[in-house]
Amino acid sequence: MYYKINHSAPNEYNKRFFNAWKQRWPYFGVKDNIAEFYSLKRKYFDTAKFDAGYTNLNKFTIEGRFQPFVPTRMNNCTNMAYAYGVDYAWPLLDVKLIEFFLSIPTEFKYSRGMGRYFHRKAVEEFVPKGVNWKQSKYMGKKALSEKKGRPKLNDGLHPDIILFADTEKCRKDLLQIPEMDFVDIKLMNVRGQANTINILDSWLKKFYPNGANWQNTPQ
Repeated sequence: MYYKINHSAPNEYNKRFFNAWKQRWPYFGVKDNIAEFYSLKRKYFDTAKFDAGYTNLNKFTIEGRFQPFVPTRMNNCTNMAYAYGVDYAWPLLDVKLIEFFLSIPTEFKYSRGMGRYFHRKAVEEFVPKGVNWKQSKYMGKKALSEKKGRPKLNDGLHPDIILFADTEKCRKDLLQIPEMDFVDIKLMNVRGQANTINILDSWLKKFYPNGANWQNTPQ
């Protein structure tokens, strides 16, 4: 069954998300002609709408479960768990628990400018106040000591990678990373793009060593 959801007005964005997306876009690792052909920039920024346009928290919560990232994350986590012999479980998707959450008044879910208010109150006696009532997930600026040295792209990249990825731009971005770097949005995005290219390169070399037959790809 196809479930159509109108998350927000066509030009409406969550401002906080939109600003973060703008910071990340310059490090998008796909070639410009590919991004233009598939309208990737528009599709990417559409995800910055997120909760814009919603006035009902329960409606947003329920409809958000139909977003593509939910089954994708479930599948990815399950596969990773199986690789280590772990049977992954999803206790928060229990029907009775969801019904209970939806029955709770909104003021207990979002209160005093704080999201997840009900959850925070439930663990208030067990979690340190400085952690439990943090406004963000920011963990502070720290050195990535476990990742010494500048990351680099794999040697002899698969030819299909060259077709889609802007590897030259990625290499230039990587040169901006010092030998001992620190966590910030710019360097995290550069590292992320390099890791994505390397992972895709390894996957293509394993399953398509002679190249895949891509259809309708701009040259």
